[in-house]
Amino acid sequence: MAPALLKLMVLASALVAAEMGSREPNDSAERCLSEDEVEDSEERLVSIMQTELLQKEVRRFKASDKFPMRTDAVGEDEATLVAGELAEQELLAQLIRKEESLASISKDIQSNKVAVHEIMSSPHKQLSAQAQAPSSGPVDCEKYPMFCDPKVNCSQNPLTEDDRKAIGKQLATADGHVNYRTWCLAYPMYATSVQNCIVEGDVKGYAQSMFEAQKKLKLLDADAIYCFSAGHCNKTEVTDSTSLASTTEAECDSRYGHKQWTSVGWTDFMAVLARALDVGKTHQIPKEWKVTGWSSLVKLARHEADISAMTACAMGNYLCDLSYCHANYCQNPQYRERFGNLSWVYPDVWESSQ
Repeated sequence: MAPALLKLMVLASALVAAEMGSREPNDSAERCLSEDEVEDSEERLVSIMQTELLQKEVRRFKASDKFPMRTDAVGEDEATLVAGELAEQELLAQLIRKEESLASISKDIQSNKVAVHEIMSSPHKQLSAQAQAPSSGPVDCEKYPMFCDPKVNCSQNPLTEDDRKAIGKQLATADGHVNYRTWCLAYPMYATSVQNCIVEGDVKGYAQSMFEAQKKLKLLDADAIYCFSAGHCNKTEVTDSTSLASTTEAECDSRYGHKQWTSVGWTDFMAVLARALDVGKTHQIPKEWKVTGWSSLVKLARHEADISAMTACAMGNYLCDLSYCHANYCQNPQYRERFGNLSWVYPDVWESSQ
């Protein structure tokens, strides 16, 4: 017999004896306990033993994280306690899973906030440096010969103050054509891209060189968002034509309308850039933009991306952008999964961006 059980029996016997001794025999009927009183005493004894045993087992369970199953008289109660403990453990596990789920949801919310920030601030990151500090000094034709090519001619015919004011209002030429000289605003940025796309008309070479340049700047996600938001990935056929000017104008006329893309000025693009940089700093979308949900956010993102794309039309690198997008993002499973929904048709969104 276990020492604890023996102690309980001794304790119970003492309690019974004490109860018997406390009674004063008034008559012969009270000198011994009645049968009912004996049963009551036995029941109290059993109750005391069970309580002590259960308390002991609970202490052992909490101390060792184990609960030994017993087969004695209190086994059924212990099994009930075990079931209760298991239920508590399952409840705890559920709470842990819910906490993990909430943590995951919180992470998703944070990711969505980052995504919103990227959608609004990324399409023009690649031009932020050049836009904020365009060069107005002499062009180094030996180091940057592409800016001295007759198509661009930034050295022999540098932009005047009047030229810059005119470009601020309209990037295209006065008679409504591609204006390669606008690249003088970017000097000396994107020299390789100017060489590939504008000077050589090598759209595939541009796609490769631009990707490597943007990869070093960690702007691949930004460009992927631009490609999908602008609808470049919805175009099934991409030309490799080297007749960039005429082909670009035809493509842009079809996509945006001649009047639209020839009316975009550098000031319009800078306004888009300023809004993007503002979102990048504050990580918030201004209330005056009236963004009320995903659909309106996509609408706004496409409006900003369209201005950027029409800027490419006027500067003559629109077809190169199309090739760049299709070569690196549109068919890439990773980017399609993350940003493909930016090119989907949403009510009152796609039509308004035409």
